[in-house]
Amino acid sequence: MSDRKRLYKVPKETYTFCGNQVEIWEELAACGEGATVWESGETMSRYLEQSGLDLEDKVVLELGSGTGLVSIVASLMGQQPY
Repeated sequence: MSDRKRLYKVPKETYTFCGNQVEIWEELAACGEGATVWESGETMSRYLEQSGLDLEDKVVLELGSGTGLVSIVASLMGQQPY
């Protein structure tokens, strides 16, 4: 275990999308606001999963969702990495 993890308790969020368990570790001291799973990112991720959109072979560019949860879900739905 790194010294950093001994000094700080790093919160972990666990989600299930597209039949996969997704774990996001939030460490605000290192990245500030970008290391947060925002409610809007979780909401958009659930929308994508439930919408039935066909993302197979699509390119998705996601901006401004903290930890990138929306991008992770889009990749689980078959989008091409950008």
